Amino acid sequence: MRTFNLQEAKKRFSEILERAARGERTGLTRQDKLVAIIGPPPSETAELQNIFRKFERIRKRAKKVPGVTAKGLIEEGRN
Repeated sequence: MRTFNLQEAKKRFSEILERAARGERTGLTRQDKLVAIIGPPPSETAELQNIFRKFERIRKRAKKVPGVTAKGLIEEGRN
């Protein structure tokens, strides 16, 4: 990953955006410390996969209550 200090990044912002459009990531530094990364946006597919992974973690942590089913809860909500 190529890096630029903030002053240089201001001058070359168009170039940095072009790099992001090509899928490259560029680091921005202040006093030789990385403070930001500019890159391509995450794909919608990756975002959805991340959401489903989170749902699965929650589902695995949930405790089953004896005698309570999803079907029963749905029916109860309809009344």
